[in-house]
Amino acid sequence: MPAPRVSTEVPLSRAEWDLLVRLPRHVLIAARAAEPDPAQRSVAEGLAGIAAIAAGRDTPSRLVRDVVAEIYTESSADDLVVAEDAAGRVADVAGVLAECRVAAHLLRHRVLPADAAAYRGWLQDIAASERRVPDRFLDELHLALE
Repeated sequence: MPAPRVSTEVPLSRAEWDLLVRLPRHVLIAARAAEPDPAQRSVAEGLAGIAAIAAGRDTPSRLVRDVVAEIYTESSADDLVVAEDAAGRVADVAGVLAECRVAAHLLRHRVLPADAAAYRGWLQDIAASERRVPDRFLDELHLALE
């Protein structure tokens, strides 16, 4: 008799899914806002965050791959850069960390542990892609995602 089939579908409401889709961009924006002097960012540094988001396409986690696909379905990479630059000036770091705490609760209770760990790690990689992001922000992000 064949082994029972395990569903990999994510049992999330639309609002929960939307949170997981928007959070990578919000984390990137908050990391940039936390930099000591965001105006000094180079083009290469700006593109590093976009590359970190796109890197999720290569993860073994279906959740992360599906989130990346949704992000890129919603807008092109050029749109992401423009949106980040405009929103980066008014990013609410505390608000993003609060969103991370909500997502962490959701991941703990509604998502397979391997997918939850992959998503949390991916968000941390996105933030760390910003070369000059303060360690304090990375530490706060880590705590918010626990």
